[in-house]
Amino acid sequence: DVVVKTVAAFANGAGGTLLIGVSDGGIAAGLDPGLKCLGGNCDKMELHLTNLFNKHFGQSFRASRIHVSFPIVSEVQICKIEIKPAGSPIFVTLADARGAIAERFFTRSGNSSQELTASQTQLFINDRFRHP
Repeated sequence: DVVVKTVAAFANGAGGTLLIGVSDGGIAAGLDPGLKCLGGNCDKMELHLTNLFNKHFGQSFRASRIHVSFPIVSEVQICKIEIKPAGSPIFVTLADARGAIAERFFTRSGNSSQELTASQTQLFINDRFRHP
């Protein structure tokens, strides 16, 4: 869910890059734990991410707005997900803390993804996606 929320948040804003295997402090730790739970290699991790993005965002959005790569940084492999800004609002269907499934709207605020309330979502969409 964190990856989906973050991709949606970047897409609803100016775009951005999500790094998996890098600490919040910018230290490259690598993908070892993540790869083990996804079958042990980058191909399987990329397939898992592709399936996840297709499910939540659709194939067209994934193909045109999301790029996944696996660069080596500080001698360890990480996952780099580059997200281009969306042309229209991106909502994701996820469970909240109580387990209720609902469409939710996320955007970036500083270095975190934030869920907006319905009224704040409307204001954000009117400002960000307003067409002249």
